[in-house]
Amino acid sequence: MIVNIKLDLPAEAAFIPAVRRQLDVLLQHMGVSDEDIYRAGLVLTEACSNVVQHAYDEPGHRYQVELEYYAERLVITVTDFGKGFDVCRVPEPLPGQIGGYGIYFMRESANKLDFSRPESAGAKITAEICLHYQSDEALNFACELDRG
Repeated sequence: MIVNIKLDLPAEAAFIPAVRRQLDVLLQHMGVSDEDIYRAGLVLTEACSNVVQHAYDEPGHRYQVELEYYAERLVITVTDFGKGFDVCRVPEPLPGQIGGYGIYFMRESANKLDFSRPESAGAKITAEICLHYQSDEALNFACELDRG
């Protein structure tokens, strides 16, 4: 693993752009392809947005984000301790509808996506994104760091 970032955040929408910016800067600095940076940011944003919008009925709660960056993949884990949900009961979005595309976008953007329930309560989303680089030099540098 090259970088492991763990964040404990208030379930407030104002923090989502800051978390995404951290991810974007890290991946840009390492020379990850723009497409993969976009896909990773989309998954992270949608997972965090779902927590902020749906996990809790009242304000004042927190959730956790973990970013595990390896040379060939990024693992994003978002965990809340709210009311949880059954992903099988979330309907597919209909063409033209407004909202309700979060899980669909995550499924389309991640190479692997898993929904689970922590032991106590809430929901845990783990997404894996395979990474490509803008140059062989950037890939080689990432691989060196990952082996180190």
